[in-house]
Amino acid sequence: MYRIPSSEPAHVVEGEVHFKQLELSLSNRAIFEEMLGNRRIRLDRPEDADDVPAFYVPETQKRMLWEADPFKLQERNQTLRIKLNSRRLLFGGNGPAEVISIERINKEARISK
Repeated sequence: MYRIPSSEPAHVVEGEVHFKQLELSLSNRAIFEEMLGNRRIRLDRPEDADDVPAFYVPETQKRMLWEADPFKLQERNQTLRIKLNSRRLLFGGNGPAEVISIERINKEARISK
């Protein structure tokens, strides 16, 4: 039930990575995705200024985003801009996403607990 896709076509989402050091969630969706080997990431996008949506990507792809130490990126005034391919779900939210591209840009990295 957590992954029933809507009839909308897949869409590309672009934004800067929001590095969260500790991501606690006890929602059924988060637990379900963790059991399937997917990890949560968040993107900072201007259109989502009030609410930073969660996207679930395979663990191997999340490790690619965390290869660079976020604190070293912040010292260099850099962050990562990524593009994801995802589908909207019938009951809201986004389906499992796939990382299309990763790019370093000159902008302060957003890091939070």
